[in-house]
Amino acid sequence: MAYIEPSTAWLRDGRPFTVRTAYPADAEDMRNLTRETIAEKDSGLLLTAEEFQLSVQDQAERIQNSFNSPWHTLAVARHEGKLAGVASFEPEQMLQKLRHHGLMGLIVAKEYRSLGVGRTLLTTLLKWAAEQPHLKKAGLEVISTNEPAISLYLSLGFQPAGRFHNHVHLGNARYADVYRMERPLRYDDNK
Repeated sequence: MAYIEPSTAWLRDGRPFTVRTAYPADAEDMRNLTRETIAEKDSGLLLTAEEFQLSVQDQAERIQNSFNSPWHTLAVARHEGKLAGVASFEPEQMLQKLRHHGLMGLIVAKEYRSLGVGRTLLTTLLKWAAEQPHLKKAGLEVISTNEPAISLYLSLGFQPAGRFHNHVHLGNARYADVYRMERPLRYDDNK
């Protein structure tokens, strides 16, 4: 069962927040945070508002399904009841030869960025993934223009593993590369 024990962490300004497993009751807040982030200019998310069609019910089912998966988990950060961020660890492919690694995703509410929420969520999921004996590697993809995220990922031990040139169309004849970054979940597995 994919479960993150609730824990208290502190924002850089000293205020406490909670990190825990996402529950179906979080679905509406998670969907709204994703919509708000998509609406931001240069949000770093690949979806457009028109493409994001996940209903609250769909999100709740996705959360419920993660409870029974040894490869997938969702975690949320909440500050004073407000959703501050969400992170995911999902199998990149369910093919037997590729199940040993997964992709991580992260969304942090604008007012909580650069306060430690993203670092705490990712560290929590990396710890969870490292405790799963069948998982060996974590990966993520990030738009090359998202320098704060790249800096965070490098500080957590992720290393560049590839680059997709002009992979994302930003509009007005502008394109951005996407970096693939990876790290082992246990450094003894890096052989």
